[in-house]
Amino acid sequence: MRPDPARAGGALLRTAAGAVGLSAATAVALGLGALNGSRRRAVNFVASAGTELSLALAGVELDVVGEEHLWSRRPAVFVFNHQSALDVLLIANLVQRDMTGVVKREASHDPRFAVLGALAGVAYVDRHDHGQAVGALSDVVRRIDDGVSIAIAPEGTRSRTGAVGPFKTGAFHMAQQAKVPVVPIVLRGAGVLMPPGSLLVHPGTVGVAVLEPIDVSGWEEDGFHAAVETVRRRFVDTLEHWPGPSEDVG
Repeated sequence: MRPDPARAGGALLRTAAGAVGLSAATAVALGLGALNGSRRRAVNFVASAGTELSLALAGVELDVVGEEHLWSRRPAVFVFNHQSALDVLLIANLVQRDMTGVVKREASHDPRFAVLGALAGVAYVDRHDHGQAVGALSDVVRRIDDGVSIAIAPEGTRSRTGAVGPFKTGAFHMAQQAKVPVVPIVLRGAGVLMPPGSLLVHPGTVGVAVLEPIDVSGWEEDGFHAAVETVRRRFVDTLEHWPGPSEDVG
């Protein structure tokens, strides 16, 4: 099948518009931060108004089930299944305020998000340097103590097939150390709108199911991996049996 030039051209224009919208919001946020001396307010502006504008210009909508779980317990560690580069905007738009993230160090060189990452104080983790990773995660726990929520993909890297990969335990250890809940955010369709390796965002709807917060304070070390696997299975089950708008997604 030959590619549709008109469709590709439309995706290029929408992607460019979304990028310009996010850049404009980031510039405004930098100005606001300079005026009032509050980096957190600047980040909140980009995460809410900036991502809303960027996604709208790119033609991306969110269909959210369980939205109340985003706000019932703050701060929290928000964990999500990683499907595409679009996930950064999606998660920021969902969490909206008082947040930062933990991402692989390679992402620090991504020009699409480098400024926003610096503004939000994102923790960049070197997956090949255990000592550096532990130190970075310790810094994140201190941010949680200041009331900042954390967003992290426990798979460590995006899925190229859409299937949920194995979960690492770092996010759950952070939540336990900081004495905050884990809030699972299940994404469906993000990888279709922005496939792996693509720089273009296609218009469409991303399904989002926010599950009830999970108390990890009582998890014992000898059963920690099994408990994390139970959470991963909830992601798999939710994707296989997607809830309707009136269903309980706890």
